[in-house]
Amino acid sequence: MRAMLPLVMATALLSAAPVHAVPLKTFSEPQVGFEIAVPQACRHVVAFGTIEAVCAPGFDAVRAHSLPAAGAWLFEIDYEVAPKDAQPYALKDFAAETPQMVCGGDNETVKLSDVRETGDQGSAIFTARVTCPALPFLGLPERTAAARVVIAGGKRFRLIARTPTADVERVAPAAAAFFASFKLTAP
Repeated sequence: MRAMLPLVMATALLSAAPVHAVPLKTFSEPQVGFEIAVPQACRHVVAFGTIEAVCAPGFDAVRAHSLPAAGAWLFEIDYEVAPKDAQPYALKDFAAETPQMVCGGDNETVKLSDVRETGDQGSAIFTARVTCPALPFLGLPERTAAARVVIAGGKRFRLIARTPTADVERVAPAAAAFFASFKLTAP
């Protein structure tokens, strides 16, 4: 059963079904053109176009304020404007940048699975399950994540939900709610 945990989390993380097991706080970035909900009982780091929710196990709001992001339950979104002369972003680009984006590691130590692309008129969505290796010298356990890149309206949005693998089942409903809450709005 333990070996199935990353699969269970990734399935929940990549699901579009809204699940609201924890209270959520909605952030709106009207100048950028998006809205997202993150767990409320977390430390929220907000800068223009970037929102990071650093959460302690059990969504303990007090502990979240002193917890380093690297080993915490993390929900993050950021964006960038695609340069007008940029090459089209492809699945191979997503696969190449995801290890660094999610784990801060390289392709040799980070495991990607279920890497795929979907989309419709004027948008593309790239998703992957990611396993970040344990880093014992930093006190970091193995971490499991779901990563999503949404390209629409000349912008690239990066969404990440990452947690220590041991906490996958506890975080999955909040992660599903996080991904389901992402909405593009008119900038």
